[in-house]
Order: sequence, then structure tokens, then C-alpha cells
Amino acid sequence: MGAPTGPMMQAPRSGGGGGMKALFVVLLIVLVVVGIGGGAFWYFVLRTPPEAIEDTTIPTGGGNGNIPPIPTGVAPSVTDTTPMPAAQEPTTTEPATLPTPVTTPPPGANVPPPTSVTSEPPTTTPPAPEPDTDGDGLDDRRETELGLNPNNPDTDGDGLSDGDEVLKYRTNPTNKDTDQDTYEDGMEIRNGYNPLGAGQCSNAECIP
Repeated sequence: MGAPTGPMMQAPRSGGGGGMKALFVVLLIVLVVVGIGGGAFWYFVLRTPPEAIEDTTIPTGGGNGNIPPIPTGVAPSVTDTTPMPAAQEPTTTEPATLPTPVTTPPPGANVPPPTSVTSEPPTTTPPAPEPDTDGDGLDDRRETELGLNPNNPDTDGDGLSDGDEVLKYRTNPTNKDTDQDTYEDGMEIRNGYNPLGAGQCSNAECIP
């Protein structure tokens, strides 16, 4: 048998239509992507003007954080609705009541008379010294009180003046031998013995 002939045995054509369809699909996808990107760019960048961008600066002056944003370039209006405090009347403080000073001394009080205040001390006249007629160191009034002779400087005659016996040696100016050892007071003093007792003096001047 021979090879069949006719339409059924024709060789397939080389396909050029499939390549065109693929290219068209690719171009369509590219156009869609570009369109979407351009629309987004216009919507988010070009559509919003710079002056309409919200000011994110936190307003000062306190508040609860719900203060609406203030557009740039618009001065906020500040209205202080806080009422002014009422003016207070000045208060006057009365002075404390002081006690009445005492100008009259109570009955029976011994108040000395006032003395004059001068820059110079008051002049007082010292009392006149008592007379000492015999010059033994004891005034006449003191000798009279002790039973001595105001006109004799050594009343007992023991060699010691009445003044030394009373003021210095503490011996008896009316007894020439105070310790009764048979030696006169003046002799014991001159020889370094104790006129008030036995033995020698405890010091060079025989002063007890």
C-alpha cells in the first residue's frame, strides 16, 4: 500500500501563536504591577500635602494625653477659664496685752532711796584711826578691853610689847611667864625657846 495522502496526513504547522500569547501575558502582568506601584506611590506620597502632615510634637501644659494635634502654622487659641481668686482683705493682728508695770511698792517693802548716778565715785571720808597712846601696836580702846595699860607699851614688863604678845606671839600680855617655866616670855623668845610650852621654838621667829 502506498502512503496515505490527503488532509489527514499533513504535517503540523510550526506554532507562532503560542509565543505571542505568552508575550502578551507577560506584558499584561508588567503593566498591572507598574500600575499598582504607581498608584500606591501617588496615594501615599504625592496625594498628601506636606502641610497636612500631623504634628507629632507632644503639647505642653499638662492634660490627660487626649489633646488633638495642632496643624503646623496654626496658632493655638488659649482660653484660661480658671476663675481668679477673690481678693482677701488684709487681716490686722492686735498687739498682745502687756501686764501693767508696778509703780508702787507693796505695803511693808523696804525700798532704799534712789542714789544719784555720777561719773565720779562717791567720796567717803575714812574713819579716823583709834589713838595708840603708847605706840605698842594696840589702840587704846583695845588695850582697855584686854585690861592693859594704854600708856605703857609693856604692861607685864617681860621685854615684849603688848602689841607683839597679842598679835604676834599669842602670849599673855598681863603675865610675864605665860608657860610658867620660871623663864620670862621675852627671855625665851630671845634665846629661841617656846614661850607657850617646853622646848625650843618650832621656827626661827618663835611664832606659833
